[in-house]
Amino acid sequence: MPIATPRDPLAPPIARASWGPRCGGRPTTRVILSLNQSGARSGGILPIHRETRPLECAFLMRRMPLCRASIQGHMTTSIPPKPPAASLDAPLRGSAAHVDGGAPTRWQRGRVRRLRLLARVMLVGLIAAAIAFEVNVATDPSVTGAPAAVVAIDRAHATSPEMIGASEHIAQALVASEDATFYANHGVDVVAMLRAFWGYMTGQDLGGSTIEIQLAHMLYPSVTEGFWGRVRRVSLALQFDTHYTKTAILSMYLSAAYFGHGYYGIRAASRGYFGVAPSALDWAQAALLAGILQAPSALDPLRHLSAAKARMAYVLQRLVNDGQLTASEANHVQQGPLGLANAAPALP
Repeated sequence: MPIATPRDPLAPPIARASWGPRCGGRPTTRVILSLNQSGARSGGILPIHRETRPLECAFLMRRMPLCRASIQGHMTTSIPPKPPAASLDAPLRGSAAHVDGGAPTRWQRGRVRRLRLLARVMLVGLIAAAIAFEVNVATDPSVTGAPAAVVAIDRAHATSPEMIGASEHIAQALVASEDATFYANHGVDVVAMLRAFWGYMTGQDLGGSTIEIQLAHMLYPSVTEGFWGRVRRVSLALQFDTHYTKTAILSMYLSAAYFGHGYYGIRAASRGYFGVAPSALDWAQAALLAGILQAPSALDPLRHLSAAKARMAYVLQRLVNDGQLTASEANHVQQGPLGLANAAPALP
C-alpha cells in the first residue's frame, strides 16, 4: 500500500505533480506532491511494485520548503499504472457487449438479428434441398433397365450396342476429353458439379458433368431436364456407379451417344466415318470421334472438317496430359491422315 503523510486540512492543494526517481536503474517509486497556498509542499513517496520487487526507497517527506519553480523543474511524466489482466468473463473487443460499459448498440443488435435470420433461412433451405433430393431419388427410373434403354436407342437407328474395353483408343480418348477423374470418382465429381451448377445459373456451358451424369441424360431425357432434372441426373449417376462397372458404363455411353451425321453409337460412327470396327480405330480417329461428342452437328467432320480437327487437337492434348501419349506422338498423330470414308452417307 502507498505511504502518504497527513497534511494540513486548512491548506487546500493548489497543484499536484509527480516524478519517478530511479533506484538501481529501475523505476521503483512515485512522488506525489501537494502544494498549499504558501507554496510549501507536503506529500510522500508512493512505492511501485515491479515484478514482485519489494518496496524500496520508501521514506517520508514533510514540509520541505521548495519553490514552485523548483517543483516544476523536477517534475517528470508519471509512470502509468499497469493495466489489469483481462478477465475470461470480459466481453471481447468488437463484440456487441464491448461498447460503453458492455451495452450493445442498436446497429449491433440488428446485425445479430440479421445473422440469426440468415442462419435459419440457410438451415430451412438445406432441409428443403435434402427433402427434394430424397423425393427425386424415390421417383427416379430404375437404372437396372439401362442396358435395355441402350438397346432400344440403337435398334431405333438400325445398329446395336458394342462392348468397349478400357484399353481401346476410343475409351481412353473419351475419358481424357470428357471425364479425367472417371476411374477415381463415384459417378460425381464435386468440384466439377459445382462448376456445372454455376454455368447453369449463369447460362454458360462450363462442362463439369461426369460420364455417368451424361449417360443419365442420354437414357432418360424426359426426366432429367430443368433444375430438378439436373438433381435427378446426380442421383442416377450415383446409382450407375453402384450397379455397373466402369467398363460397362463406358460401353453403354459409347453405344448410346450421338456422333453426328446421323450416326448413333460407336459401331455406326466408326464404320460410317472410317469403315472400320471400333476396336480398329487409331489414335487420330479415336480422338476425332471423342471430340465430336461435344457438339455432334457442329463438329461433323464430313461437313465441318476444320472445326472437327481443332477439337481433335484438344483431345490429343488431353491424352498427353494424362500420359497416354507424348507430345511428339500427339503432334505426329495430328499431322497424319484421318482415313475418312470418301462416300459416307449423309444422313439427316
